[in-house]
Amino acid sequence: MLQYLIAISVPLLLVAAPAWLCRQRTQAGWLLAAFVLGAIAVLPISRLGTLIEPAIIGVAGHFYADEFLRQLLSTAFPEEWGKGLVALLIWRLARRPTSPSTAVALAAAAHGGFAAVEGLFGALGNEGWLKVILGRSLEASLHCS
Repeated sequence: MLQYLIAISVPLLLVAAPAWLCRQRTQAGWLLAAFVLGAIAVLPISRLGTLIEPAIIGVAGHFYADEFLRQLLSTAFPEEWGKGLVALLIWRLARRPTSPSTAVALAAAAHGGFAAVEGLFGALGNEGWLKVILGRSLEASLHCS
């Protein structure tokens, strides 16, 4: 139970910091919407990664180069572009706030939602409690930063 609580609460706490810093400029509803859309974005982004992966297996002809390309093209690019598009969508729906700190808070919220669902899936899977508590917490801080 502690694993699930930490998997969700750490990204929420990390989102609270930039939200507090720009409290006059960003409404909590937009931050919550960015967090939820970032969490929902896990499904299409992971699906896109599984569609891309078979097309790039064995392209380079070397194990390490193939693994690097697989991680880069089927995991990193779809994930970062997807989370960025979620933050951009919320930014546009919020009528393009002029403050850069608002854009940072919305992006951190979208990335935090994504990290929360990833951590929750890790806790539901066979990851140990230490990996979830330490590893996923550190990963959430990297997502939100």
